[in-house]
Amino acid sequence: MKHFKAIAALSLAELFLLIFTGLVSAQNTLNITNYGAMGDAVQFFVNTTSNSTLVTTSNALPRSAIGETMEVFGAGTPTTSSNNQDLVTSISSISDGTNITLSTACRQTLTPAFATCGHNNSPNFMSAIAAVGSDSHDVINIPAGNFLFIATNYPGAYGDCSILLQRAGISIVGAGAHLTKLLSQGAWQRVRGHAVRGFLVELASPMTKPQFPISFSDLTLDGGVQQGNTPWHFFPASVITGAGWDETHDAVLAWVANGGSLPQINYTNDVIQHWRGEEFKSIDQPANSRIGIYGCTFTDGNATALNVYPAWNVVSNTFDNLFQVAEFYQQYASYPGLFAWNLITNISYNGFAINGATGTNAPFTIASNVFYLSANGANEIETMPAANLSVIGNQFWLSGSGQTVFSIGTLGYQGTFCNSNILISGNFVSNCALFCAFGGGSPNNTVGLTVCSNSVIPQFATAYACKTYGTATNVHFCGNNFTRGYTPWQSGMDYLGKRVGQFALVDSNNIYSPYCFSGYCRLAGNTTNVVSYAFGPDYTTAGLTQTNVTFALEDSSSNQIPPGAYISFDNSQNTNEGYDVFYSQTMSTGFMRVAPGQHVAFYWNNLKDTWELH
Repeated sequence: MKHFKAIAALSLAELFLLIFTGLVSAQNTLNITNYGAMGDAVQFFVNTTSNSTLVTTSNALPRSAIGETMEVFGAGTPTTSSNNQDLVTSISSISDGTNITLSTACRQTLTPAFATCGHNNSPNFMSAIAAVGSDSHDVINIPAGNFLFIATNYPGAYGDCSILLQRAGISIVGAGAHLTKLLSQGAWQRVRGHAVRGFLVELASPMTKPQFPISFSDLTLDGGVQQGNTPWHFFPASVITGAGWDETHDAVLAWVANGGSLPQINYTNDVIQHWRGEEFKSIDQPANSRIGIYGCTFTDGNATALNVYPAWNVVSNTFDNLFQVAEFYQQYASYPGLFAWNLITNISYNGFAINGATGTNAPFTIASNVFYLSANGANEIETMPAANLSVIGNQFWLSGSGQTVFSIGTLGYQGTFCNSNILISGNFVSNCALFCAFGGGSPNNTVGLTVCSNSVIPQFATAYACKTYGTATNVHFCGNNFTRGYTPWQSGMDYLGKRVGQFALVDSNNIYSPYCFSGYCRLAGNTTNVVSYAFGPDYTTAGLTQTNVTFALEDSSSNQIPPGAYISFDNSQNTNEGYDVFYSQTMSTGFMRVAPGQHVAFYWNNLKDTWELH
């Protein structure tokens, strides 16, 4: 109240100066219907005949639909003898409501064909945007209804879009996500040698008033196709069938050219559905931009829900029936990012990809989310590479086979640095085959990974807590609970390769089933068994029954054994046989006898490059 009293006491000239400089925001509220917009779109089925303009339907259309846009899926220009583009045309006449004459003949006989009919609202929205003038915060209200949009190639736009927005300080507000629908063109056509459906909204530079936000709330952004997430995810979309990952079909595209910037972009209580490309996507590199997404639902998408560059604040949303949740390219985020308290379910492929690390990029946190993931062989969180990343307090409920929860340094390197300063802590995982894989080849290697206080239930008894590839340093496992007989640590290569992976420091406070030696404790050819720290620090010989068994501690890759590493031999449950453990693989520095009933531990003295008795 004191603030408003102070403004009221200002002189007229002083108040004008405040408004002029933007300290007091003017506001103009518009209604989209005042600019000719109509929310009359319908989606239904029609019957078509090849080379005929007449289509029939059981869904009667009013005569007011004459002159409006009609999309008929699969009825356009042939691409092969058995494939057709979609048809985008207009209605010439209507007889009895069910006999529709189009301005262009269909090129395929279909019974039935999916169709969309409605007023094209693209020019009406562009008129409303132009009408907001120079105010710093305007509201465009959209009443209940289904508003159809047909893509146009606007000057200054990146590709074909329906709404080109180069003006910030605008809030686009619907009557409710299930009441107001912006229905994008779902029909594909071959344009300039590509399969094109078009973007619904494009935010493009140069952007006027980028210091003020743009927001979308209480809307549905609909891609206009009958099914978004299909069995076909190859890209670009086929120019024969239109199938696949359509890089031209996004709900919102953010495009920045020539070093420009975008404003804060907010989405609240929206539904984003039925898209063949990334639902929200960035191209080029927006500077100093942020995105906030709150209480939204992303569903039925053939690609990722989010592939956007700005700093994230993505909180309390639902991601359902998508090819992949998100890909986050860290390099261009100028502020810390957060992905938290979201529900993720029914994902067709990998869960969340993070790349673009620079080593100095802003931190990114994935926290307190619930993941229900069922894709066989999927990586749930994968990096290539990530830096300054924290994944904390999430739940992973897995139901597919062969799933890896964390794949650090996976294939598909995109960045200028390595995987570094990554924390995985406090997560609960049920039913996974592999909890954490890391290593990768340079520059996708790992330098700095802490995995602590996670609780993990394996899919089967031979599942792995950790599997290593390539090279890594400064990797630390502490306080994790790997239950139900987990096979704890394993290299991605065969026996000699198991030496690779000794770079992971595994504390004694990790709970897991130790690697167990059975009665077969000599390799073929009477060769002494070499024990690698890559198997994990704990060994048990409860089943040992053979005599003259000998082990040697592997030390040939000493630069990969972390300071503080130890190996514990537990022979306490064996009352029959003892065995010798040599301090070196060369068997030249002596040995320690582990008698029946005894428990002996060795530690790595990195100053001397040798194993010593603990």
